[in-house]
Amino acid sequence: MKRVFCLVVLLAWDAACDDTCGPRPLAELCASRCPADQASAIRSVCERDGGLWSDEWSEVENSCGGTNIESGSTSMAISYSFDRTGKLVGGVHTSDTDNGKCSSFDTYYGKPCQARKSTTRDCPTQP
Repeated sequence: MKRVFCLVVLLAWDAACDDTCGPRPLAELCASRCPADQASAIRSVCERDGGLWSDEWSEVENSCGGTNIESGSTSMAISYSFDRTGKLVGGVHTSDTDNGKCSSFDTYYGKPCQARKSTTRDCPTQP
């Protein structure tokens, strides 16, 4: 009986761990400073890393009928997903280190909007 109990506990623990690897609440991506629109998202991805400007950003058609605004950085990237109405619905934070138990370099927030067609654009010049 003890072996059966241990197996049930192990299986339940394993399933609970998988749940934590799903998308997190959107509020955890940017708290109260989420971009209100795509123009704000562009400024955000171009001003990343404490004020260091990126050279480029990507405008990406997404599976939610809208657009992803993505940073040009590959090691510490951010992507904001907007639906067809222009509402922020999701995002992805990519790190150069994996997310431990999730074995992923990407952490998803809100509704996943998969990238489709992408166009790279230059960031605005720093004021």
